[in-house]
Amino acid sequence: MLMSWRSLPFEECIEPVAYTAKVQRKDFLVDGAYPIVSQEEAFINGSWDHEPDVFRVERPVVVFGDHTRALKYIDFDFVLGADGVKVLKPKPFLHPRFFFFQLHTAKLDSLGYARHYRLLKEHQVAFPVYAEQRRIVAILDEAFEAIATAKANAEKSLQSSRDVFAQHLLSVFGATQGVLTPVSKLASCSLGKMLDKAKNRGVMQPYLRNLNVRWFEFELEDVLEMRFSDEEAERYTVRHGDLVICEGGYPGRCAIWEHDAPMHFQKALHRARFAIPVHARWVQYFLFMQDITGRLKQHFTGSGIQHFTGAALARMEVPIPDVAEVCRQVETFDQIRGNVERVESVYRRKLSALDELKKALLHQAFTGQL
Repeated sequence: MLMSWRSLPFEECIEPVAYTAKVQRKDFLVDGAYPIVSQEEAFINGSWDHEPDVFRVERPVVVFGDHTRALKYIDFDFVLGADGVKVLKPKPFLHPRFFFFQLHTAKLDSLGYARHYRLLKEHQVAFPVYAEQRRIVAILDEAFEAIATAKANAEKSLQSSRDVFAQHLLSVFGATQGVLTPVSKLASCSLGKMLDKAKNRGVMQPYLRNLNVRWFEFELEDVLEMRFSDEEAERYTVRHGDLVICEGGYPGRCAIWEHDAPMHFQKALHRARFAIPVHARWVQYFLFMQDITGRLKQHFTGSGIQHFTGAALARMEVPIPDVAEVCRQVETFDQIRGNVERVESVYRRKLSALDELKKALLHQAFTGQL
């Protein structure tokens, strides 16, 4: 830190604020005269029409999410959304945007959904003279605008790749002349075991939950264990080539078990074992196509938490051409999806690099290195 910089406790850097009424999340409007800013990650979270509830902004402020730790720079009139919103008005010796950037250096450990403002109050705000603050803000704004553009371009490339995949699936399944066949005629299906500690007997075994199933793959870092008896082994086990489909939580989401070792599974999952193995991959892509078009929801039940029941899965009709055509189309699906996954991998690496760049710039800015 340069010798010319000052450092003050957080609470000595903000002015008192007279809060206007806060609007509960369930009351947010889709359209309205005034934007609602809450503690959610999205910048604008809804709309409102009642003018007396408007928080007037004469000089930019920072909105802090007490539960989420989100920080937002606000330079327009807005309405406060729900609880957990803290409006931080920097004192005149602080450039508002410099103050906003400076708060990103506060070390706020996650407390879950508990309130974090008490941690923010412990932060020391370091700052130089006002002219220097303005210079630093200009550098950061220019750099962050370039980073935002790079992110937007990466997102556009990823979305374009996904769109190509989606359009190909739609064109193939839309043109398929195969016989509409219910899944029950293609595969034997089984629902997983109910997690009931009082009734469970047998040896502790790892098992799959709906949380472990992603589209086309499994996330196995947080696999849990429960008891399975020997006589339950086959009924509640997935083997290589089985299609695992979410019954609840993420209904319809599915992946093929490609591992040689079998694995048990719980009630929130269906196991579909196909008489013709390639049909598992065909149905997997069909379900994905149904999901991205919103058609899959018509097979769900439940007004609140929705489920893709065994009966709904069994009667779902899938267009099935001859096996040679299925193999040809599935191979093309695999190639296009592989391209999407490569673009996604590049996208994730780029986002990670850009985030690290932002952190490095903030560190330089607030250690007097810019």
